Amino acid sequence: MLILPTKHNIDAAREIRDKLLTWRRVYALLIREFEQYKSNIELHDVAYKIELVDKLYNCNLMMDKGIVAKEIINFNLDEKFLHEEPESLVNEIFTKKR
Repeated sequence: MLILPTKHNIDAAREIRDKLLTWRRVYALLIREFEQYKSNIELHDVAYKIELVDKLYNCNLMMDKGIVAKEIINFNLDEKFLHEEPESLVNEIFTKKR
C-alpha cells in the first residue's frame, strides 16, 4: 500500500532542505538546468532531467530512463502544465500507471 505524503510532511522536508546548504545548491542546480531545458519534447533533454533528479536526490530509479522519458513526452506535460494545477497533474500521472 502506497502512503502519500501530507502537506505537513512536504513542508517539513522543505524546511530541512532549506536549512542545509547542500540542498540549496542542488535546488539551484536543478532550477538552472530545468530552465535551460524547459520543454519536454526532446527525448535526450527529458532523459537528462530524469537522470539529474535521480542522481541528485538519490532516487535510485530502477527502470529504463528512456522509457520514462518517452512516457513523459507522450503525456504532453508542457501543455497540461499550462492549464492544470501541479497537484492535479501529480495525481493524474500517479493514477495513469496503476
